[in-house]
Amino acid sequence: RAVKPKKSAAPSPWRLPLPLLGLGALVAAFVAYGPALDGPFLLDDLYLPFGRPEAARYSSIVWLAQRPLLGLTFWANYLVSGTETFPYHAVNVLLHAAVSVLVFAMTRLALRQFAPSENRANVLAAVAAGVFLLHPIHTEAVAYIASRSDLLSTFFCYAALTLFLAWPSAGLGFATIAAILVLFGCGVLSKEQAAA
Repeated sequence: RAVKPKKSAAPSPWRLPLPLLGLGALVAAFVAYGPALDGPFLLDDLYLPFGRPEAARYSSIVWLAQRPLLGLTFWANYLVSGTETFPYHAVNVLLHAAVSVLVFAMTRLALRQFAPSENRANVLAAVAAGVFLLHPIHTEAVAYIASRSDLLSTFFCYAALTLFLAWPSAGLGFATIAAILVLFGCGVLSKEQAAA
């Protein structure tokens, strides 16, 4: 007897490509944090290299001495914009939007075994990412320039966790494990709390 061909499943309405999701997160983040984008250097900002009057005379060693990856981002900001605060704030918002996309990816990967359908996993992941993106508890980390250390270390740690979740334990090879360790190392070089 002839075997009937399987019907292909209808495409999921929640199967958004990550670049489109990232663009949506970016727009939402800039709308939410728009009022803080022109804020001045405050508190700890003034003690970081870019907040000091002699910043232009500092060598790269001063910028990279503590938390080297964080210092590298501040140094790049300073080379591009000097003491204009908007670009510093904009980088923080970009990082926060990127972390929100990673929250979506991590949640979707973590739920793939438990959610009854791919649609439900995508909806739950979108809700988790949206709450993370717009929750007021993140205001200090995003709006306060010196708190970029939290954003950067979280970005690298969540990227490592996303990579770990993307591969079933049997599929973890040397290259994947090395990439995960490098990402966690970058998190630690951004802020020591990533070691936890």
